Amino acid sequence: MMHFHTKRFFAVFFFLLSLLAPAPAFPGEAAVPGAAGAASKTFQQMDKNKDGKLSMQEMDREAARIFNEHDKNGDGVLERGEYERIPGEKTKFEELDADRNGKLSIEELRRAAKERFDRKDRNADGALSEEELRASPRYHPQASPLLGVYF
Repeated sequence: MMHFHTKRFFAVFFFLLSLLAPAPAFPGEAAVPGAAGAASKTFQQMDKNKDGKLSMQEMDREAARIFNEHDKNGDGVLERGEYERIPGEKTKFEELDADRNGKLSIEELRRAAKERFDRKDRNADGALSEEELRASPRYHPQASPLLGVYF
């Protein structure tokens, strides 16, 4: 039989532990692990000219920053382990590695991103609105808009 103080200790311990868990952004919405980490910026943060849309240039600037931040050995490519450390639900490494050399160059990411960007740009205005991004099955308000386009 567990002692009363031991039960109380565990009850308080688990209550305090639950306070450390990431909270959903809105009631009833599940938190997305790693989606809003230090490596990602929100739509509003990436929208430098504040026009309510993300141009390819605005997205590319942030993608290059993330690429360089995760290229830990500084060799100009992302190896699988470096790529996997980018937070969020990403495209499979193999789908992006066009030359199948086991490394992702910024050019490989940009080629894949251009194709995806064009598909998501439903009104063909050369920019992605939040509405166009929300149409993606990977969309989550806490996740970086780069997920599903670059990564």
